[in-house]
Amino acid sequence: MPIPDENVLSPEDHEHFLTQGYLVVRDMVPPEILAKAVAALEAEGSDPDLDPAAACTTDKVHQVISELFGAQYSFEKKRSGNDMKRPHQPGVQWRAPVAHVDDAYPTLMPNGWAVGTFIFLTPVQSRGGAFIYFSGSPLRYRQGMAQSFHSIKELAPAVAYSGPSAEFLAEPGDVLFFHHLMGHTG
Repeated sequence: MPIPDENVLSPEDHEHFLTQGYLVVRDMVPPEILAKAVAALEAEGSDPDLDPAAACTTDKVHQVISELFGAQYSFEKKRSGNDMKRPHQPGVQWRAPVAHVDDAYPTLMPNGWAVGTFIFLTPVQSRGGAFIYFSGSPLRYRQGMAQSFHSIKELAPAVAYSGPSAEFLAEPGDVLFFHHLMGHTG
């Protein structure tokens, strides 16, 4: 699938990613790709050669990552992922979300990956498996880490650094791109 010549992101999208630590691009994955991925993931004994997550990581997803990095920076275009089922459990008591950052030893600068993605295959209901994010947390975490780079695991859950949480109520085909220091939870 060729990448179009025009940009997907606006200057406002770039600014949002830099200040808030995430960006949502709606309707990014075509419905026919989503339908195949959902069918493969729900099938008993599905085809081991078919990687639904890889199929959903389209050229357009890679284009957005490229635009976030800037044309002068290359990156490894991976087509893989994990199916993170989050079943809706209406009878379960809601716990206050606590932020974390990925990687065992996160650093100020990315040391293995810089931008993560969540690609949504099905609609997400409130309190039903949403990606929970802590807007603006990468900037606050960087400020805390500048004082002591060893402290990120202690800083991440502290509300003074994570900030308040918000649910991302996705629709099929939405993609959430997030900074490597984005406070989040499921």
